[in-house]
Amino acid sequence: MPRPVWFEIPADDLPRAVQFYHSAFGWEITPLEGWPEYWIAKTPMSPNAVMGGAIMSRSAGACTRNTVAVTSLDETVAKVGQAGGKTISERMPIPHGTFVVCADPEGTEFGLIQPEMDEAPPPLEPGPLAMLTVIHFEIPADDVERAIAFYEGVFGWKIAKWDGPMDYWLADTGPDTECGMHGAIARRAAGPCPIDTISVPDVDEYVGKITGAGGAITMAKAEIPGVGWFVGCQDTEGNAFGIMQPL
Repeated sequence: MPRPVWFEIPADDLPRAVQFYHSAFGWEITPLEGWPEYWIAKTPMSPNAVMGGAIMSRSAGACTRNTVAVTSLDETVAKVGQAGGKTISERMPIPHGTFVVCADPEGTEFGLIQPEMDEAPPPLEPGPLAMLTVIHFEIPADDVERAIAFYEGVFGWKIAKWDGPMDYWLADTGPDTECGMHGAIARRAAGPCPIDTISVPDVDEYVGKITGAGGAITMAKAEIPGVGWFVGCQDTEGNAFGIMQPL
């Protein structure tokens, strides 16, 4: 099943953003050869986590963008159009694949990549969530039912309402032995952009690191029943993200 495997964080000031994510989470971030406004962020790999991500110039997109790995761009782009979405960029060759930017019916951008590899990567062994990597995404929607129909129809995700104390629909994106993260759809409220959540061993410690690196806290520490402790944050570029200390 297609899963989100890559994230891109937009920045007005690339060196400032690179320094923030390196200082806050220890990510190794280096410029991609030949792409001066695209810096690769190396994050730990594990099941139910992304393969990695990047910091990019704000000119490439206004919001944090997640990319889904697919076996056929032609087939998936056709499904996107049939389900009410649209393609908003030309296809472009990138290292190890071909990439295109799309948007869902809610206007949320996402990427599609058709990887080109000599052989498929081996399955990952199930185990604890990797710390300091992106483990969860949240897609804002004006019309939740429309968004659910889109993502179920295009990618085959299994989406069901959470039984917790808020309107929140959990998205099961695929097997737990594969790279890629699960996520959710939520009613649009705080902002127009998707929000990614990073797994940390201690939210109190990382609140200090985030604010020390120039970020801000937008939602105080709160317990998500049966899941862990969550804090809403903002980076130096104004991008919203969350940190989670799993139970």
